[in-house]
Amino acid sequence: MQLILVHGYLAPAALLWPLGRRLAQHGHTYELFDYPSRLPPFERHAAALADRLRRLEGPVGLIGHSMGGLMIHRALELAPEVDVAAQVFLATPHRGAASVHWLARLPGARRVATGVAPGAFGIDAPAPRGRVAAIAGARDAMVRPGEAALTRPAPFLSLPFGHNELVLRNATAQAIARFLACGEFD
Repeated sequence: MQLILVHGYLAPAALLWPLGRRLAQHGHTYELFDYPSRLPPFERHAAALADRLRRLEGPVGLIGHSMGGLMIHRALELAPEVDVAAQVFLATPHRGAASVHWLARLPGARRVATGVAPGAFGIDAPAPRGRVAAIAGARDAMVRPGEAALTRPAPFLSLPFGHNELVLRNATAQAIARFLACGEFD
C-alpha cells in the first residue's frame, strides 16, 4: 500500500523516516509529507496535504503523528474524492490535549502556533474512510492515551512509550503493519 506519513508540531518529517523504513519492510511504499509546522495557519498546511493526496492514484494509507493526524482529518474534509484504504493516528489529540489547552490560554498563542486550536480542544472526527485506528503512548505527557482515542469506536492500542518515542519504536511499526494487513492490532 502507498503510505503518506505526516509529522506533528515542531517535529521534522525525518522523525518519521525510521517508521516508514520499517513499514517498507512489510511491502509498503511511503512518502513523508513535510510542512513548516511552526508557521501558521494550520488550514494552509491541511490544504497543501489535500492537494498532494488528490494527485495520488489508487488507495492510500495515511499515518499521522500528533498534529499530523489532525491535519489528515482536515485534508480529507477538503478532498473527499481521495481513495483512502486506511488511517492510523499516533498520539493525535482527538479529544483535545490538556498540555496544548494550557498553551492555548497564553496571549497570542493562536497566532504563532499552527495547531493550537484543534490540538487544545479536539476535533469532531469526520466519517471514517477506509480502516481507522489510533495508537497512544502510555508514557506520553503531551497527548495522554485517553486524549488520543478517536471520538467514535475504532481499534485503539496503547504502547509503553512517550510522545516522539512512539514513532521510533519497532513495536509501533509492527502494530501498524498488522492493522494495515488485517484491520486489527491483535
